[in-house]
Amino acid sequence: MSWLDKLQPAKFRGILFYVDSAETTAGRKTVEHNFPGKDINYIEDLGRATRKFNFEAYFLGNDYNVQRDALITAFETGGEGDLNHPYLGDFKVKLIGVARIRETSADGGYCSMSLQFSESEPPAVPAQVIATQDALLDRVNDAIDNIVDAFEAVFDTLAKGQEVIDDISATVNNAVVAIETVKSYGKKLLSIQDSISNLKNNFLALVTSASDMAQAFNNILTADVSIEAVTENLALKDFQKDEVINEPSNAALSLLIRQFAVIGAANVIPNIEFETTTQAAEIRDLISLAIDDLMDEADNDFYDQLYALRGALLKDIETRSLNLPQILIKTFPDTLPSLFIAYDLYEDIEKAPDLVERNNIVHPGFVPGGVPLEVLSRE
Repeated sequence: MSWLDKLQPAKFRGILFYVDSAETTAGRKTVEHNFPGKDINYIEDLGRATRKFNFEAYFLGNDYNVQRDALITAFETGGEGDLNHPYLGDFKVKLIGVARIRETSADGGYCSMSLQFSESEPPAVPAQVIATQDALLDRVNDAIDNIVDAFEAVFDTLAKGQEVIDDISATVNNAVVAIETVKSYGKKLLSIQDSISNLKNNFLALVTSASDMAQAFNNILTADVSIEAVTENLALKDFQKDEVINEPSNAALSLLIRQFAVIGAANVIPNIEFETTTQAAEIRDLISLAIDDLMDEADNDFYDQLYALRGALLKDIETRSLNLPQILIKTFPDTLPSLFIAYDLYEDIEKAPDLVERNNIVHPGFVPGGVPLEVLSRE
């Protein structure tokens, strides 16, 4: 294939520009080491050098200013952009420094630019992300162990009268009704439905064993790691909190449900991927405030565990939010197709369905003008 067959129009972020000349730097990153008494230096190889691309670009025509302004906007947009190099192919790049733009009245209808791009990619942080997720899971498991141990130390129905058993039965029934209400019972995983059914159908067996009773609520409130489980669980964080319950076993059961509800919400976080910084911040605030409420009820040992859990939660969400897009508000003056808007914003028509869904657009071919739209920033 000849070089003419591979030639393509020069573009940055989809904006066409004409090229008068192009220059590329390529090679290896090296460090020169000098040693006493040695005539030839040692050159240390540090890997491939980042390629840099220099262009003398220009625009022609009575409406050259339209393309010029579009390219300036592309330069002033944050993050990496797609460069279609006319001779070398496609690269992810950033503009180095500023573009030098030259135009005169004598050369009306003509504009030239000096441009320098460099290959670029966002910093990779997979090791740190994995570490923060693992640390959070460790704190969640520590809290679960503490909750179960404390419950087993208090919950005892073997020597209790029928009145106490009836009160505990009422608490379990109230909890089941609340759980089925907030957790969209019919839509949940079969394992969670089975756990709820087991709790209802085998109450008499469970009420005689603190371990089995704790495990039943553990299965229901910490097994679901869908993002919906965060708000569902937190709807139970105040379960019977304001009721006066003097009987220790029944009081311990109510506290167990509240604790598992909050810890179950925290358990969701290392198992999901956030879509936006806004979503991550909202969920962070909901769970951290719920942990604060648990800390108000906790003894000294559990207080320390909850404090460590909250710290691990904040660290994990902060770390994994670094490269997430933000939610922005944009208003377009005219009614336009969603595909046009998606390409204008992202140079990617695959983002059109998100735009339609996020703003409840009735017809994707007619996104109303003059209406503020919720859109994602570039990643």
